[in-house]
Amino acid sequence: MMIKPASSLCNMNCSYCFYHETAQGRAVPSYGIMPQGSIPGILANMFKDLDPGDELNIAFQGGEPTLAGLDWFQYVTGEAEKLRGEVKVNYALQTNGLLIDRAWGDFLAEHRFLTGLSLDLLRGIHDTHRRTSAGVPTWKRVIMTRDILEEAGTEYNILSVLTNGLAAEPDKAWRAILSLGIRYIQFIPCLGPPGPNQSNQSNQQQIWSNQSDRLDQSGQSNQSNQSNHQQIWSNQSDRLDQSSQSNQPNQSNHQQIRSNQSDRLDHSALRPARFARFYTRLFQLWRAHGDPALSIKLFDDTAALFFDGIPGICGAGGRCHLQYVVEADGGVYPCDFFMDDQHRTGNLNANSLREIFNSPGVQAFLHGAPEPPAYCQKCPYFGPCGGGCKRLRGSMYYQDPSPICGYREFLEEFLKITDR
Repeated sequence: MMIKPASSLCNMNCSYCFYHETAQGRAVPSYGIMPQGSIPGILANMFKDLDPGDELNIAFQGGEPTLAGLDWFQYVTGEAEKLRGEVKVNYALQTNGLLIDRAWGDFLAEHRFLTGLSLDLLRGIHDTHRRTSAGVPTWKRVIMTRDILEEAGTEYNILSVLTNGLAAEPDKAWRAILSLGIRYIQFIPCLGPPGPNQSNQSNQQQIWSNQSDRLDQSGQSNQSNQSNHQQIWSNQSDRLDQSSQSNQPNQSNHQQIRSNQSDRLDHSALRPARFARFYTRLFQLWRAHGDPALSIKLFDDTAALFFDGIPGICGAGGRCHLQYVVEADGGVYPCDFFMDDQHRTGNLNANSLREIFNSPGVQAFLHGAPEPPAYCQKCPYFGPCGGGCKRLRGSMYYQDPSPICGYREFLEEFLKITDR
């Protein structure tokens, strides 16, 4: 379960943010801060279909979720404690770190939030891409936040956006991991604008629109009951949005904003060949270091998938998994990568998780991944991989018409020298 308490609002203006373009393409770019008055009902619909002994994982993202305020988070955790019964609730937070002080650190530690802190490892690259809305570099402030989290005893990891620039520097990235004392790190591929086959909008738009209207208005579902499916995937990245306060932005300005953003995304977006070179070299350095407790998420996930059959990578096997991404108005989307109007279905103010899961729009999303190319189907790793996440295919897997698969090239090295 992923909640966006401040919708797409953010106090940063990152050059590579794909979520900015997505949010600006919606009829309502930002839904503002989630009202506290709606929280009890939303939480009740989360717990409705759960049984004693179940676990509910709730991750808070944005935009920048801490813009909702510490009081907001204290209220949510208090209400969840009242409503959870015998359900265990686990919390996570993804933050740019600019608002974190010791009070935040103590709260996150007390409620055992797994906190993802966005830091792009190399100061020059970080300060080039990750600036405040006023254009101020943020490296020093994020390092200060890292120190606050450590002093408070908050469990945290580092999340870095893997741009083409950072991917060209695997040796420098590795030295930064060691010099900064990082023990847990995840790299998120920097995404370009969606390709024509990544959203299936032409075939699914009407299904989503009709279903969203029906669920939002009635809160009822006539689908047969199925076992509840919940998944939290920690491929979470720091989203931002300089959101318009109007629901009907000026069309010419809106198109120019999207055009400029697309140009920046294309410039920084990761490509499969560079993905392969970065991770292959990083793996060699990590293995030579000889400390398996230093966690790099792709290595952990790949080992779990190929050696233990555990799909820790979202999209493993070529199948999507429902994330239940909840906007500030309670509206639900199936995935953080697909938060456009076409993929909105249901609302947790009115619908339970089971009703949303059973909706035709969600089912179309879960079973609507485009077919991978022929060379992908002939790959010896196709079974566990399946072509991967449909949104990440142009960044880490393959990009037509090039026959290079970045993940396969990495696997050739990983599986060759990994000793089990």
